[in-house]
Amino acid sequence: MTKISQKSIISKVARTIGEHGLIQKGDRIVVALSGGADSVCLTDILDDLKDKLEINISVCHFNHRLRGEESDRDQQFVENFCHRRGIDLILGSAPDKNLYKNEESAREARYSFFEKILEEGRGDKIALAHNLNDNSETFLLRLIRGAGLRGLGSIPFSRQKKFIRPLLSLSRQEIESYLREKKIGFCQDSSNFDRKFNRNKVRLDLIPLFLKLNPNFLETAGHAVVQIQEDYDYIRNQTEEIFKNIATISGKTKIEIDRTKWLKLHPAMRRSLIRESISCFDTLQDITQKQINEVMALVNRGIGGKRKLLPHSLQIEVRSGKIVVSKTDKNHITVA
Repeated sequence: MTKISQKSIISKVARTIGEHGLIQKGDRIVVALSGGADSVCLTDILDDLKDKLEINISVCHFNHRLRGEESDRDQQFVENFCHRRGIDLILGSAPDKNLYKNEESAREARYSFFEKILEEGRGDKIALAHNLNDNSETFLLRLIRGAGLRGLGSIPFSRQKKFIRPLLSLSRQEIESYLREKKIGFCQDSSNFDRKFNRNKVRLDLIPLFLKLNPNFLETAGHAVVQIQEDYDYIRNQTEEIFKNIATISGKTKIEIDRTKWLKLHPAMRRSLIRESISCFDTLQDITQKQINEVMALVNRGIGGKRKLLPHSLQIEVRSGKIVVSKTDKNHITVA
């Protein structure tokens, strides 16, 4: 195995930061430090680069209280880590043990904690430790679930210019090599080896198989998801322009699309316009590819009196030459 020097890794992260404009001079960066290898590596590298980048760094840690003594151990590790280095630490925790029912609810609580830090002016940006492996794992998970172009795109280097991911170009192998070379310890999350979670099955079983088939799989997948993201962004921009021309918002609970104009479009654009209309009312998180296909079939046939019911009180039907997307409860659409 080729040895990966810490200097080359620091340079790679600095290059990623510069190429994607993740950090500007004077930024106050708050690193989300869980205690795991990825976030420890990120904290150490940004601590090393802070003078060169002319930034201030601090750390935040959210204790989900999901793993009993192990969660408390992680928090203690973070407290000791920051104390030794003289780094300011912002702590948050769940009010009760085992409060969150699933990974998504825990993630929402964590991001609410991050948002609060920014709202209180305690930092300008939150640095997250997602890496190249995370990108490939997310891609495969979404592919397995049947995601379309939108879902298969890459984890972004930055979101809303306040959440940044400087390690996205590093593999987990590079991160662990960096920590070994610098003799820096980190915490192991025992739940990362529990195969009842699909992400762990992908990480522990699928990724090694793909690496046997193609040793450069992580880089290849990384390039692929970036290309998919660029293609989706282009289609998304085109969709927004076309939507303005063929869709009419009626009141606060209905959108009407001219079906004749819709039929003249490329199938990819037709599908994107349906998704755009749905997203005006709600997130697309609970809308499956199968449901979108069923909506497409209904609208293509153009049979009046038929409707497709969707989650969150949404429905789509063809009426008087219009594709009518409506919501039957009191929640209103989210566009003007």
